[in-house]
Amino acid sequence: MHSLEIDGLTKTYPGSGFSLDKVTFSIPSGTIMGFVGENGAGKTTTIKSILNTVKIDSGTIKLLGTIMTDKDTAIREDIGVVLDAANFSGVLTPARLSKVMNGIYRQWDQQEYIRLTEKFGLPMHRKLKDFSWGCR
Repeated sequence: MHSLEIDGLTKTYPGSGFSLDKVTFSIPSGTIMGFVGENGAGKTTTIKSILNTVKIDSGTIKLLGTIMTDKDTAIREDIGVVLDAANFSGVLTPARLSKVMNGIYRQWDQQEYIRLTEKFGLPMHRKLKDFSWGCR
C-alpha cells in the first residue's frame, strides 16, 4: 500500500502563468520523503492539493488509499503536515490553541501537549505573535 498516490495532478492559477501539469508520483507506506524544489516550482500548491485546501483542475490524489473530500475529516486524523509557517492567528496563545486543536482532533492528547510546551519553555498565555519564528 502507498501512503500517498498522485496521478495526473493538474492545477492552474489563471493569469499567473503558473501550472502543475500532470504531476504523478507515489510514496510507499513507511517511507519518509522530503519535497525539495526551486521557488515557484509548485511544492506548496502540491501540498495544498494533497490536503484538499485548493481545488485541483484534474487528476487524483489518494491518502492512505482514499481520495480525501471535504467531508473526510477522519483521514485528517491520520496524517501530519509541518509547513514553514503556521496559519494560526497571532493573538492566540498556546492555551487557546490547545482548545482549538482539541475541538478539531478526536485523539488530541492534552497532557502530551502540556508536557511539550513545558519541555520547550513555551509560556501558555503569551500570544503566538510574540514568540520567535522557531517557537511558533
